[in-house]
Amino acid sequence: MTEKISKSNSRIPKKDTPVNGFQPMNEFQKEQYAKANAPKPKESWRVWINQKQWTNDLEKLNPVQRCILIDLKFYQRTKFDCYPSAKKIATDLKVAPHTIWRNLPIMVKLGKIKIVKQPGRVSRYKVIDF
Repeated sequence: MTEKISKSNSRIPKKDTPVNGFQPMNEFQKEQYAKANAPKPKESWRVWINQKQWTNDLEKLNPVQRCILIDLKFYQRTKFDCYPSAKKIATDLKVAPHTIWRNLPIMVKLGKIKIVKQPGRVSRYKVIDF
């Protein structure tokens, strides 16, 4: 009886074994990987403004200042103060950072916000009277 000796090339890996420790992903694994690494959407928080606040309290502010105030209120939520950078506020409102820097002192003079400057850190903002 002669046995058949199969010649196999040892350099070619079998289909079931991973090459260099990497196992190709199937479609389900690719979907799961894409979902896990996708950018997470911003949490939706609502800022409620009644008619009295909009007409009386925000009367002296221009539209950009109103948007800045609402964005700061969004960041403040239930905390005492908030600390987004002027560039972050500008990105949220899709305006230039110079617009934010120009309008913040006006809002401080009107008494709508308070700015606490910290050396080497981002300034903290507190929304007043809103």
